[in-house]
Amino acid sequence: MPTDPRYETLDPADWQEMRALAHRMVDDALTYLEKVGERPVWQPVPPEVAARFAGPAPAKPEGAEAVYRQFAETILPYPLGNILPRFWAWYMGNGTVLGAWGPWTISGPR
Repeated sequence: MPTDPRYETLDPADWQEMRALAHRMVDDALTYLEKVGERPVWQPVPPEVAARFAGPAPAKPEGAEAVYRQFAETILPYPLGNILPRFWAWYMGNGTVLGAWGPWTISGPR
């Protein structure tokens, strides 16, 4: 059935190309973690990067390679800081009272 043109699939068109991208992504992730202590704990998103998110979402597929490149350029360099060795705390609530109380109830007395 996956090779039948009547059926859509989310499988990659080229498995070797996807495999190469996946290997690069793993290597990039390990390099990112290896060098995480060399970067600042936090840095602001530059206006030109933030502006890219103000436009409409893509109307057509861009391919895994293009999407990964966009991620590497516009998202990965600007984390919220929670994986860095010099990072101590940053509460990321959901903006509700219960969201603020959630961590307390998990670790609080029973």
